[in-house]
Amino acid sequence: MNRRNSRDRQSSSNSGCSSKLKRVKCNCGNDVVVRTVRNGNNVGSKFYGCPLWPVSL
Repeated sequence: MNRRNSRDRQSSSNSGCSSKLKRVKCNCGNDVVVRTVRNGNNVGSKFYGCPLWPVSL
């Protein structure tokens, strides 16, 4: 096994990630925000939410 190749793959997998990510849009047209579940069975789980919530459109 070639150690150099495995090391190269690890370092290159994270390079430039932030510049290639697409922004997720809400139905209202704004970029979504990441929220965390605080109650129920899914406490701690992350999900996308509308930045205008709880204000109704």
